[in-house]
Amino acid sequence: MPTTFCVTEKITEKTTSPKVTSAGINTTMTRQYDINANGHGAALALLKATVLPYPTVDGILLNATPTLRIEPSLNPSGGVGVWSGQVEYRHPGRDEQTLGTNELLEPFREKVSASFSGETQHITTAITQERFPAYGDNEAPRSNFAINVQSNGEVEGTDIYKRTGTFTVSTVLPESLVDNDWLKDRFKQVWTINSSDFRGWERGEVALTSMDTRQRSDGNWEVDYSFQISPSQKGIGEYAGIDLFPVDPEDPDADASTTTFEGWNYVWVRYTAEEGDKWIEPKAIGVYEAQVYEYSDFSQLGIIN
Repeated sequence: MPTTFCVTEKITEKTTSPKVTSAGINTTMTRQYDINANGHGAALALLKATVLPYPTVDGILLNATPTLRIEPSLNPSGGVGVWSGQVEYRHPGRDEQTLGTNELLEPFREKVSASFSGETQHITTAITQERFPAYGDNEAPRSNFAINVQSNGEVEGTDIYKRTGTFTVSTVLPESLVDNDWLKDRFKQVWTINSSDFRGWERGEVALTSMDTRQRSDGNWEVDYSFQISPSQKGIGEYAGIDLFPVDPEDPDADASTTTFEGWNYVWVRYTAEEGDKWIEPKAIGVYEAQVYEYSDFSQLGIIN
């Protein structure tokens, strides 16, 4: 295969180059150089200037975006400032072929996968609870909304399944966008919660749980974001038997108020043990909603909100 390669005063192609693998869609070509330059940047600039824009192998136009590698070398002269450079080309159809296996090609294109299930959660407070009095003199002690109350008034609770879901958004981001600072900023968003509506979920319902990145041969980046959903509890006016918005005695006709417990906030109830006629009984004396995760702006992820 006749091919013409550039030779300049400071860059020389090695005798071991080019290496061509002619295999249809899997065709690749590797070119290697010895470079004399003052520093890594100058050597890389010479290598880029020597790259053939659209090399052809057996009539196949190879990918115009090569992979550039450069490293110090002791050959051919062994002197300071001698570098070894390499350029790799590939058939553009290799990326197109993988489209059938759902690999994304164009920047900002996306694919989404999702799974909805349940996970265990320990609770101490029932939504409703019915007490069945015993016969005779032994009346069942009141537990109010507390679950699994012991004789000393301690509330042990139980484990239940909580509805949850996970989804992954895969995208391709351009090489010009992704740098070390960008990656550091994304790291800071892992295990943060959406600060505003995100893909149909309201503030506080979605956590960014992980992020995987890899740079492709065309320089662009494949990015996979994983999210977990924790739905909010809406329209809460009473919880564990406590009226969260007691009626104002000065305005008894005012409409009752309700609140929303955001999905990733932690809601807990404080109980006190009161002595009844025969038993120590728990009584809820406070309901608390604790923010335990930071919020962040998911629009900075580079994917569609």
